[in-house]
Order: sequence, then C-alpha cells, then structure tokens
Amino acid sequence: MQSKNILFVHQHKHVGGGQVYVNNLVKQLRKKDFKVTLLQDTTLNELLKVLLTRKYSTIIWCIIGSFDLKKFLISKLFRIKNIQITINIWSLDVVLPKLEHIAFRHKLKYILTKTNRWFKQLLILKLSDGIAYLSQYEKKAFSKLLFYKTINKPSTIIYGAVDNQLFQNYEITKNQLKNSLGIKPGNKILLVAGRVSQRKNYEDAFYVFSKLKNAFPNLYLYLILVGERKLADSSYLNFIFEKVSTFQIGSKTRILTGINHPQIVKYFQAADLFILPSKEYETFGLITLEAISCGCPTFGYIACANPEIITKGVNIFLAPSHNDNILVAKIKQFLELPEKRQQLLFNEERKNLAKFSWGKTTQKLIDLINELSSST
Repeated sequence: MQSKNILFVHQHKHVGGGQVYVNNLVKQLRKKDFKVTLLQDTTLNELLKVLLTRKYSTIIWCIIGSFDLKKFLISKLFRIKNIQITINIWSLDVVLPKLEHIAFRHKLKYILTKTNRWFKQLLILKLSDGIAYLSQYEKKAFSKLLFYKTINKPSTIIYGAVDNQLFQNYEITKNQLKNSLGIKPGNKILLVAGRVSQRKNYEDAFYVFSKLKNAFPNLYLYLILVGERKLADSSYLNFIFEKVSTFQIGSKTRILTGINHPQIVKYFQAADLFILPSKEYETFGLITLEAISCGCPTFGYIACANPEIITKGVNIFLAPSHNDNILVAKIKQFLELPEKRQQLLFNEERKNLAKFSWGKTTQKLIDLINELSSST
C-alpha cells in the first residue's frame, strides 16, 4: 500500500543521539510492515532519483542546522506529507565560544549563523505537515522563539529509549567491574559523558567535583567524550582543559576518548554516580536513560527534559537550574548515606524507566502519520 511507503531522510550518519533515534525508529517501523527507505549523507541528485522512482506517502526528516534547504524545498514539489523530527533547536544550538580570547570575527559569525538557522528552521517547520518533538521541554522552548508561536501543525512527542539488550544492570559487583576497567577497587567514580558540545556544560561537573573531592578522598571524576573528532568543538575542548586546571582537579580527573557504546556500558555499570550537567538546549537526554538503565544513580538540574525523565525522587536527584551549589549538596548528602539507603532512593529514580520504549515512541510517530494521511 502506498500509505506504508516512507522515505526517511537523515542528514548524516554519525555517533550520537540523532543516529540512535533514526536506527530505532526505522527498525520499529519496518517491524510494523512499513516499507522504509533510509537516506543518509544523501546528495540532492540522489534524493531526486529516489523521489522520481518510487511513490511515498510520507517523508520523515531528521536534520540539523547545516542541512541544505534546497533538498527540502524540492521535495515539496512532489506533494508528499512531510514530518519534521526536531532533533534540536538550530538557533539555540549555536552558542558563543566560551574562551574569552575568541576574536570579534567569531562573534560576528555566531550572530550570522544563529540568524540563518533560526530562519531556516522556521521556514521548514512552516512548510512541514507535522512535527515530532523529542520532549515537552523542547516544544515549549520552540514556542518562545520569535514567530514560532504562529506554527500550528499536528504534532506529537517522541521520547527516546534505550537498547535494553545493551544498557542493563550489572551482574557482578561494582568493584569487579572497576577492576576490569583498570580502576582501583574501592575508588568511587563520578561519571560524565557526551559529545564535545558547549550545551553539555561540562564545566559545572568540574565545579561540583572540585567541591566534593576533599570530602571524599577516594572519589574520582571520569569524563568520556564520544563522537567523531572531526565534528568536535575544538574551542570548547580547549575550554574544558582550561577549566580542569582552574578547578585544580587534574590529579583526580580522567578524560577518555574513543569509547564505543559497548565499552561505555561498562563505565555506566562501574560508576557510582552520573551527572548530566546540561542547563539548556538538551532536547531530551538519552544518556540519562542509559546511565539509569545500567544501575547508575543520576543527578542533574531541573532543566531541559530532566524532569520528564526523572519523575520519581526529583528532590533527591535534581537541583534548581543554575544553582550548582545545591547540586553539590544533593550529591554530598547522597554519598554520605549507607549503601542500602542509596539503593532504595535509586530504585525510586528508576521507576519511570518503563515509560520509555522504542515501541511506544514509534507508535506515537505512526499515529501522527495516520492523522496526516486521513486529512488528505
């Protein structure tokens, strides 16, 4: 049936949350008998060839700010229903470099890029037939942008989920896991992980750790940087190293790169705590679900989509946004508790995990596809 033919356009294949969404949505759609053509790293000519040789009822776009607008505009000529997955807010994702010595020309480039991406995403959402947001936080953030309130399209929320076969609780003790990773058994690990991106706000985790390290001499900070080096924000990477020195935490901080998903699972399982220090721009936060699924108590701010993920034990694990001292106090209080009490509190935090599954998420997307089909 034509209604079962879907073209899924993903801007480029990469390591990150966007790719996880694409892989799992395509897999689940195919399980439900949709015929899905997936295009990644596709040229305009390749897109045209696909559109001319097969009929599609829906195009699902999962694209970012550097996307070639011509591809989207030309696809509109084929009168196919378009759904935009807002993997991030392009204009908010453009942030000023944090290093103070960055030249004026970089600031000018920031202003021009921000304006360009704001306009481009506004135009695409205006021309789309439906929108799939990643969280209520993201939907609300869009509504605050200039002129975005005028966008009134059928929409849905498609929360992320985890691969339960990969991200799961450990079957051996944490000390055994630490030993297998070359970490001294008995040391406590505070883990932070993600791509090299300013919105990750790693410097807050450094500040928190600097306030904890003296109270807990066997506590160490591990920062795992994932993703392709060629996509890394080199300015922010330099800023990270600068802050490690500023907070005088170098002797107890380990920064790791080149860690793949199966390997990062072991670090999640071995860690005693995980921090998601993002304060804004984090449209969902798959890594929070991954850490909790692996049995790692997770802390952060009442910001972004955190309150949608951590609905139980909010007062224990989340601090008011922009108040890192309260976050310090919450982690300190947790670490001072007996292990059995820590486990009881963590059991509350993980109670919400059942809400997130790729099956449920895909059904939300299918419901939107059907709603658009019935309005033809």
